[in-house]
Amino acid sequence: KPRSFKFRVSIPMARAAIVVPDAVARFRLFAQDEVQAEPKKRDEIVAFRMQKLLPFAAGDLRVISAWPRSKAEPVLAIGFSAAVLAAYEQVGEAFGLDVGSVETSTMALLRGLTTTADVLLVRHDPRWMTLTLTRDGWPVSIRSFDEQVAGNPDEVRKEIASTAVFWRDRLAGTALSAAYLHCADPSFDQVGQDVLSVFGRTPERVKTPAALVPGARRTS
Repeated sequence: KPRSFKFRVSIPMARAAIVVPDAVARFRLFAQDEVQAEPKKRDEIVAFRMQKLLPFAAGDLRVISAWPRSKAEPVLAIGFSAAVLAAYEQVGEAFGLDVGSVETSTMALLRGLTTTADVLLVRHDPRWMTLTLTRDGWPVSIRSFDEQVAGNPDEVRKEIASTAVFWRDRLAGTALSAAYLHCADPSFDQVGQDVLSVFGRTPERVKTPAALVPGARRTS
């Protein structure tokens, strides 16, 4: 049986958070009527649905779920290999960190953004890429890709364009209030141009949140 964990996107944790690459996670958005259950059981329902979708053994799956305030918004679920997460947590503990939560690179960046209306965040790495659309601060589309896409400029351009089509056709998007890009310098200009060409907005370079201090030790 997969284990389920509650997770809040917008509330900083008091203990240290391990931030892992998006590449080790699997993102899914569920319409709320797909995972309806009484409050005490709803995270278990999400975990069960994720087990059916992901190629992890039941005992190796950890699921984080986040529930929006509005019933019209989707439920965010993130699945991980428990063995992979344990390896990251052990590294943190070896540095004296009191590991209280785990989040992905994209989720950590989103916490540092003040967002209203429709916003695009592109997190590009040579080995993976995640395209996230938020509406009034909540994810409404998340698409993540491996290095076969992230390392190929033509594929990157195609997937950004496909995301724009989905945004306009399925989400009735008309104009972004902001676009953000976290990307290595060699690719920044090209990926930024790809975003501008289909979304009509030049992305800003997103910075790592000030509260995120890699390698920090607990001083209590």
